[in-house]
Amino acid sequence: MNSNTETITLTEDLFLGKGAHKICYQHPTDKNLCVKILFQTPDVDLEKELKYRRTLKRRNKFPTLLPKYYGVIKTNLGDGHVFDCINDFNGNVSESLYDFIRNNPPTPEHLEKIINYIIQFRKIYANEKIVVSDTDPRNLMIQRLSPTEYTFKIIDNIGSPVLLPLAYYLEFVEAKRAKKYWGRFMIKLKRFFPEIFTDNVINKIKDF
Repeated sequence: MNSNTETITLTEDLFLGKGAHKICYQHPTDKNLCVKILFQTPDVDLEKELKYRRTLKRRNKFPTLLPKYYGVIKTNLGDGHVFDCINDFNGNVSESLYDFIRNNPPTPEHLEKIINYIIQFRKIYANEKIVVSDTDPRNLMIQRLSPTEYTFKIIDNIGSPVLLPLAYYLEFVEAKRAKKYWGRFMIKLKRFFPEIFTDNVINKIKDF
C-alpha cells in the first residue's frame, strides 16, 4: 500500500460501487485493496464501525466476517479509507448474496445453493456474533476461495449507533443481539425475495 504521504489517483475505471455514505474504488496499485471516499466528514456510519473495530482489537477478537481495515491515505478525491477488496480466487470482485439470488434462475439447484450459503453464513455469524446496525443481503459478500470453497464478508453497517453499546463488551448481550439481527435478516430476505423465501424455506434457515 502507498505511504500516507503519497497521493494516489482514483479514476472512473477503478469505480466499484456507491452507497449512502461513501463511494468505493479499487486501489490503483493493489487489486486486493479498495479505497472508500466519504461524502462528508465526520461520517457517523464509519465512526461507529471504527469504534467497534477498536473494541474488537482490545478484546483480541479478529472475526473473519470483517474485511481488514488499513487506515487513511491521501487521494485526488480527498482522504480515503483503505480496506480489503473482496475478490474471488479468480480475481473477480465477489458477488453479494443479493446479486447472487437476483441474477440466477430460481431452479431447485439454485435454491439449494442459496440455502446452503445461508446456513454456512449462519454458522460463522453465530460463532463470531458480529455487531451490525442493519441486515441487508447487499452487504453480505460471497467470497469464493476456490471452485468449491467459499466464505463470507460483511462490508457495511458494521457496529452499533448507540452511545454505550453493551454488545461490544458483554458476551451475553452480544449473543442476544446477534440472534435478534438474524431474525431481521430473515425478514429482509423474505421481503426482497418473497417467491424464494417462503415460510417453508425460512423454517429451514431461521434457527440460530
